[in-house]
Amino acid sequence: MKGNNYTRGNIYRDKTSLELVLKNHFTKVDKVVGSEAFLIGFLKGEDKQGLFLADLVYFGVIEEDIFILGLDNLIARVPINKLKTFELKDIDHPAYYFPPQIPPKKASLIAISWINSNSLMRDLIIMFPRPALFGFELEYPSQKVYQKLSELDKTNKFFTNNKSKDLADFAAFLPSEGIPNEINDEECSIDEFVGYE
Repeated sequence: MKGNNYTRGNIYRDKTSLELVLKNHFTKVDKVVGSEAFLIGFLKGEDKQGLFLADLVYFGVIEEDIFILGLDNLIARVPINKLKTFELKDIDHPAYYFPPQIPPKKASLIAISWINSNSLMRDLIIMFPRPALFGFELEYPSQKVYQKLSELDKTNKFFTNNKSKDLADFAAFLPSEGIPNEINDEECSIDEFVGYE
């Protein structure tokens, strides 16, 4: 069930609804750390052209896996040791904020790629609030995701050090396309499991 950004946002912001959805996919819900994100780009290795999207998703970490959740479906669950790329790039445009804009959250992009069990590459670009700059931002759910990722990187070293020009170009281009709308009622595009498989 694809749903839309408005419906997904209502579920992600309601603790009881979110917990019910998480219980459908994870046995240890108390281990889940997550926050709202936008799935911005998706490319299958077997396709020549990817998709440019603005689907609201729930992006997070459970134990040593990262995951992306749609409305009530799991879009991806990838062990961090299967990642080929995990790269962050801030969007530097001064007026570009991750919705909702109260309080403001500057936006970043996270690019992840991995090879699935069929030896096919999967590439995703996620828009996510950037890591905390100010003390009050430390309480944001997104910051708790970064904290968990940083903890895991200390032992697994999956953050990509070589910065991609493509991701930098994408971050520069994105403000000209507008900020994704979290109350969009058009059906979301991705409704398939693209995880490790």
